[in-house]
Amino acid sequence: MKRKLLLGILTFIAIISITGCGNRQIQKNVEYNEDGKIILKLQRFDFSSEEDEEYENSMVMKNETVNITGIKFENIEKGMLSEYEEKYSKIVEYIKSKYSNFDVQKWSIMINMYAVDDGNGMIKLNYQIKDIIDTNKSIIFTISNNVINKVTFINMDYDVDEDKLVNLVNEFKNSSIQEKKEFATNEEFLKEDVTYTYRFNTDELRYTYQLFFYQQYGNDPNEKVINNEYGTEYIINEN
Repeated sequence: MKRKLLLGILTFIAIISITGCGNRQIQKNVEYNEDGKIILKLQRFDFSSEEDEEYENSMVMKNETVNITGIKFENIEKGMLSEYEEKYSKIVEYIKSKYSNFDVQKWSIMINMYAVDDGNGMIKLNYQIKDIIDTNKSIIFTISNNVINKVTFINMDYDVDEDKLVNLVNEFKNSSIQEKKEFATNEEFLKEDVTYTYRFNTDELRYTYQLFFYQQYGNDPNEKVINNEYGTEYIINEN
């Protein structure tokens, strides 16, 4: 079956962006089912550039020019840095020269060589809390001609009670239920993602549910596009 990825296409570049997932409408009204659980309402996302700009401007960012050479880069969708520590030891050594308490066991890595022939790409490291919660404490490396020439440190000096956040996530899982989509005859489920993210600069612990499904494009039932416009965004620690 031919499937054109024309709408809501899944791009690795979007994943690797500095701000992570874009802002979406936050569910404000709380409804409960008959068991007393919070109903996480499915909605169609409308990305807000104004909120994106405000959020990005509130992050603490520091840019530095570097010259790290001799690394053969590969695309990595997402993994733990500890799994790649030896291959990318020069990156780890550089970070430790700036932050002596840097622990590879607590950071994820994504690499996007978006122009392989030119040797251009980006590396994003994200701080993880207990392998449960992603955060916006990040380190971004810019690759040009197979040389790392810039690094951006984001929200590096923030700290938080990690056990408290993990407990909040566990309590939330037990006290909420996600509303699901009823698919039309010309739609087909692809996958769903659930993430928990803590934003250091706004002190927000967010639950994000995102749905991916095929839908018919035009009049040809064999022409499909991926729709990723539906999901839920909920701030767990707002109250």
